Amino acid sequence: MCESDPSSARLSGLPGARGRGGGWREHSLGAWMALAFGLAPAPTSAGAGGPQVVAVVPPAGATVAELTFVEVVFDRNVQGVDAADLRLNGQPALSVQEHSPRDYAFAVSAPAPGPVEFTWVEGHGITDLATPPRAFTGIGWSCMFDPAPTPARVVISELLAANDHGLRDDFGDRSDWIELWNREEEPVALEGWFLTDNAQEPAKWRFPAVTLPAGGYLLVWASERDRAEPAKPLHTNFKLAADGEYLALLDAHTNVVSVFAPAYPAQRPDVSYGRDTLDPELTGYFLAPTPRAANGTRGPGFAPEVTFSLAGGVYTNASLTIHLSAPAGTLRYTLNGTLPTEAAAVYSEPLVVTRSTVIQARVFEADRLPGPLGVETYHLLGPSTATFTSNLPLMIVHTAGRGIAAEQRIPAFVVAIEPERGRTSLRLPPQHQGKAQIEVRGQSSLGFPKKAYNLELTDAAGLDVEVPLLGLPEESDWVLYAPYSDKPFVQNFLAYELHERMGHYAPRRRFIELFVQTTSGRLEYPRDYAGIYLLVEKIKVDNRRVDIARLTPDYTAEPEISGGYMFKKDKDSPGDRGFSTTGAPGSAARR
Repeated sequence: MCESDPSSARLSGLPGARGRGGGWREHSLGAWMALAFGLAPAPTSAGAGGPQVVAVVPPAGATVAELTFVEVVFDRNVQGVDAADLRLNGQPALSVQEHSPRDYAFAVSAPAPGPVEFTWVEGHGITDLATPPRAFTGIGWSCMFDPAPTPARVVISELLAANDHGLRDDFGDRSDWIELWNREEEPVALEGWFLTDNAQEPAKWRFPAVTLPAGGYLLVWASERDRAEPAKPLHTNFKLAADGEYLALLDAHTNVVSVFAPAYPAQRPDVSYGRDTLDPELTGYFLAPTPRAANGTRGPGFAPEVTFSLAGGVYTNASLTIHLSAPAGTLRYTLNGTLPTEAAAVYSEPLVVTRSTVIQARVFEADRLPGPLGVETYHLLGPSTATFTSNLPLMIVHTAGRGIAAEQRIPAFVVAIEPERGRTSLRLPPQHQGKAQIEVRGQSSLGFPKKAYNLELTDAAGLDVEVPLLGLPEESDWVLYAPYSDKPFVQNFLAYELHERMGHYAPRRRFIELFVQTTSGRLEYPRDYAGIYLLVEKIKVDNRRVDIARLTPDYTAEPEISGGYMFKKDKDSPGDRGFSTTGAPGSAARR
């Protein structure tokens, strides 16, 4: 519920909270205690009517790729909840788990792709705990189920089919080679996967128990030696044809994961062929092969780099005129945050910017891979934000017109500004600006008016980039925690700080004020103002965060398995995998 008093809105963590003078209005002690300890009166409808649903997962109107459970949160404790009470397209849920007397998770069978209607069966026995009990009047909702497969993240990134003077294998031969690249943020176990040069023989050469690290590269020699021993260099049972042929990577179910089909083109001696780092769908030749490393994006074989006449940043101008230039080739650009392709608009005259805009541009030339991606974001302030100041750091997240959803990261553009002499203005020079990926974070909290976000900082290619954000140690993964149910804004912050002072690791954090612009136009207050947030380090295995050795499926004995462990104690989320242990003698297995 949004308060009409802007200062009370600030106390509750809602947008529209900042007083124009930057101050706080006075509250009575009773009102402050109610806010601080969550004792605000229940809605007036609760006194007369039955229980109401305040949050659901998946939320109404969402599009989800996975649907195996439904979470429902009531506004009070209830009783009589059965699995058959909730229906998906008329079919009852399979089971129900009580997280608390007001929070229930229903296990469901995945429906057919398309619209999904959630309804409550007539005659259910759900009531509150009042005397006499008041019945729940179920109101349904709907979403879309689209189980479209996600793009493959392990690709055949580069190959060399005419190795005359290049790298030698472990036998001293200049064999052909195939490079795999893991674009995932987690290791991928390749045991049981396949490489083949024959579409009619998909399981031609099988991978042993090897793991491809997150962001890592694996070189496989195409030598015909047929060696699949995990501890030694890998050799396929086929060679690569210099005049071109079919080449594919398949998973353990023989699904094609990455392929050159119907064939990669004829090859030249010591010139490799592979995929563009920015857009793996684009392929071409590399005059300088890069085995076990990222493919280059500039130099011979590539179009040149684009130049912007004005650097991106935060501006108060009525308009900006941006000139793009390159020494050769066709310059193509987009203004909606998407990657420029050969179908994008051709730059022919200066671009006039009158609202917050993301310009991405690349140079294309015949017989060459596109040049490096040039990205500049121009945030134009409206009258309401040109004078905005705060005693906290400021952050702007701009999505180029895209909405932000859960379980679906979208490209975004981030600006972070530090205070100067105790105050922060949107007109101060940014300490960081660049690309990112963002998604809504949480489960039950998805129904709150104020959303939490996962934020991943990236480079132009969409790969992780480690940045010391607003004075916190450099990393790529961050959480924008929304203190909505935390009315005094200090509960998580205080818990982290106390644990840290006790000598333990705790996520480092900093209060900020956040703007999230998902609409066109200039940056405006209060339309794009999201409120006070807590910028928090995302907990992960990292030498600057949880400093323990990373384990892989190959580690099955000491000393490797003694590197360290990290557990999550929480209710299950989609994709979670649990485990059991017998513990001490006589104890029961525990989750």
